Amino acid sequence: SSSSGSSPPSGASKDTARTAPAGWPPHRDRGTDVAALEGFRADGSARYTTFWLALTDATPSTSCLMAVPRARDPGYSAGDSGVSPLTAIFRDPEAFQHIRALPMVAGGLVAFSHRLLHWGSAADPR
Repeated sequence: SSSSGSSPPSGASKDTARTAPAGWPPHRDRGTDVAALEGFRADGSARYTTFWLALTDATPSTSCLMAVPRARDPGYSAGDSGVSPLTAIFRDPEAFQHIRALPMVAGGLVAFSHRLLHWGSAADPR
């Protein structure tokens, strides 16, 4: 029995779990309904901005940022009203076709609103 304190996901070997890293799970940087309702100026611009700097090349196969465009996210401006944004966005299988990968070269910078639903993809096993 292992005493490492962490276990790979069910069905995965420790080698696979170690060599196929994944980023953060889906989230909003300011996920409250208050942040949705009070987080924008009268002109619609966001009061908060997140910056992400790629320290290495980030591609879909090595793990990159993934996001749901604002136009496909009913909770982006209105708030999620206690419903998981994943449930609200992905009501039908076609909704998954709107996920966008945001690949970035090392040293590249991306800026986005506090309300963008985003996550880090899992890397392909190496």
